[in-house]
Amino acid sequence: MAGVIVFFLTHPLVAREAVSPKLIALNGSDFDTRLFDHLPRFTEDVTGAQIEPINMIVVGSEADLNRAFREAGWVAAAPLSIKSGLKLALAELRNRAYPDAPGLPAFLGGLPNDKTFERPTDQNSARERHHLHLWTTNLTDNGLAVWVGTVHLDLSGTLYRGVTYHEIAPDVDRERDALTKDLQRSSCVVANQVIDVTPSMQGKNILHDFFFTDGKAVQIVLNCS
Repeated sequence: MAGVIVFFLTHPLVAREAVSPKLIALNGSDFDTRLFDHLPRFTEDVTGAQIEPINMIVVGSEADLNRAFREAGWVAAAPLSIKSGLKLALAELRNRAYPDAPGLPAFLGGLPNDKTFERPTDQNSARERHHLHLWTTNLTDNGLAVWVGTVHLDLSGTLYRGVTYHEIAPDVDRERDALTKDLQRSSCVVANQVIDVTPSMQGKNILHDFFFTDGKAVQIVLNCS
């Protein structure tokens, strides 16, 4: 953990330009066919290597996004820093809760994720959590912002006497479907559909953990008003 923290504090992530990119308008009738004309289908690790395919798409304002996840029981993760990293390490050693624990960034088109949401498992420990990386895009759907992301379940293995390491549960589709059900319990979801992203596949994530997927993403449309 110390090595990871030092690396990410001494190797600044790619910053977004101050000038907002030109928005590209999609619409519901051809959203699924045009979306990946403008976006990569796969996320990347820090070296640029392909990892997990996009499996969550959220359409809505940032305010509605934050409210929907809050009502669904998901919280925004704390930024990765020496303080939050040490707090995470202590919580894992003691097997204690850390609801907004930081996580390693993933990348899309060379840029780190803009938001991270997470939810504890029934174990209520920093050693396990449902984890979503989310990116904003320059796309809109019927005037609403389009966000894309990957969701998985972080589990822990034990190295030695309580010292743990993180790995993901290989069935990432189960996490996609569970997050969809969580969001549908909020007051904000007005529509959802399934979009084909890749063929069924297997792969490895940022920590080289094995995963498998049917290659589909769920698109959620939000309106909390």
